[in-house]
Parts: sequence; structure tokens; C-alpha cells
Amino acid sequence: MTVSLLVGTLRTLVDYSQSPGEILSAMNHRMIGRTKGGFTTCLILRVCPNGAMTIASGWPSDALC
Repeated sequence: MTVSLLVGTLRTLVDYSQSPGEILSAMNHRMIGRTKGGFTTCLILRVCPNGAMTIASGWPSDALC
């Protein structure tokens, strides 16, 4: 059920923003109080046609290296 909520939220949000940070923030707000004591891990990566990448995650940036 949680995955369905996340996928539906993501599909809706990308119609309004292409910013990984904005999308992740909105997804976080949607998930607050809905995990019944659990947690969700999410990383959003946007890859542009020129190869430039923008990443957003809830982790410290050095954890991604």
C-alpha cells in the first residue's frame, strides 16, 4: 500500500515540478503519519539530456559517494 501511495504521489508531482528537492519535500509531507511506525527511503535523481544530474535524498550527501 505504501508503494502505491509513493508511486501515485510521484506521478502527480512531476506534472507540477521537475525539481528533485521540491518533489522529495512534497512526498515527505504526503507520507508523514502514514507509515504506521515504519519508514520510507527515497532518492530522486533527474538526468538531463546533456548528462547533468540533480539529486535529492534524505541522506547526508557524503553517504552517496
